[in-house]
Amino acid sequence: MVPQGITRVVVRNAIDRALQGTLPGEGYRLVVEVFMETGPRGRIATWRLDIRRPRGEDLGRQPWRILAEDRLASIEGLHRLALQSGKAIRGEEPGR
Repeated sequence: MVPQGITRVVVRNAIDRALQGTLPGEGYRLVVEVFMETGPRGRIATWRLDIRRPRGEDLGRQPWRILAEDRLASIEGLHRLALQSGKAIRGEEPGR
């Protein structure tokens, strides 16, 4: 999912919800946005991940597990895109 030559990756959790069928705190459905940069070119992908904490004796020794993943969207071919990490982006109110 991540091609060779990537010089920088930024992952942002857009949405998280409890994973259906798990106990509270043991599973989540995440929607993550991934920005990948290769020199002056960039790509943005949105993925859905179902993750779960190990149970019983594996708790504390094993990392969280990805149970399922789904690529929801991808935009490729972004050129000379610059992001300012210190600025938040917010939408304008209608009528302004």
